[in-house]
Amino acid sequence: MKMKKRLLMVAILTSFSAPSVHAAVAEAPLHSAGAGELTISGTIVNSKTDWSWEIPAASAAATVDWDVDKREGVIDGNNTVYDFTSKGTITGLNGVMVEPTPKARPGILPVIEIGGQKLGNVQSAGSEEYNLKLPVKGDNNTSGFLEMSATIYTAATARGGNNQTFVANNGADNSARSLLKKQPYYSTTYTSPHDEPIAPAMWEVLTNTSFAQVSAAVSIELEQFKLIFATNSQPSSTWAASLPIVVTVI
Repeated sequence: MKMKKRLLMVAILTSFSAPSVHAAVAEAPLHSAGAGELTISGTIVNSKTDWSWEIPAASAAATVDWDVDKREGVIDGNNTVYDFTSKGTITGLNGVMVEPTPKARPGILPVIEIGGQKLGNVQSAGSEEYNLKLPVKGDNNTSGFLEMSATIYTAATARGGNNQTFVANNGADNSARSLLKKQPYYSTTYTSPHDEPIAPAMWEVLTNTSFAQVSAAVSIELEQFKLIFATNSQPSSTWAASLPIVVTVI
């Protein structure tokens, strides 16, 4: 199938659109009481329309005023570390199926890459954490790294034997599960919840063709941000980095 490609250049998407996003860390002043921000924009790539994607508007408020004070840098070996963990958790991307697919099949979940690192489909436990290390370019020909933790959450629901609703991994409570349950079709498609102690694993709900009306959601959360430069080679005023997020729906 030929893949379609569109270019999306916006700061924040406030409603669902099409798959794949590129997030960029804007130039951020690096001096006493300097301020920076994390802006989000990017490329949309999709080959199917059964998924919709969102960069939450709330992320906009969380990505401004990235103050960097050189007096607060912590020496770690030959490097100086600036800690942004106080920014908490930022939702980088939400994705959900716009309607259930008639039958389970391999490839329902999209393939996601962040910063060039391919994330797993998370078909076993519903969540997986990755440590990202992005190159940073500063003025005066300086370079460093922006480190962060990225966690991808997934959720899946389907109808199975006796027309019961099966929730993957006992419906583990996470941001993807909450996203999926908010969809208009959820309450009408899934009734008589399956209440056995052990629900099917994520991979089974998604791929076992005995399951029908399969829906899924994905959420990526970013946190634990740290900016790192060599102590003897730091920018005098600005730095810039990029965080590409690429989603491929099969």
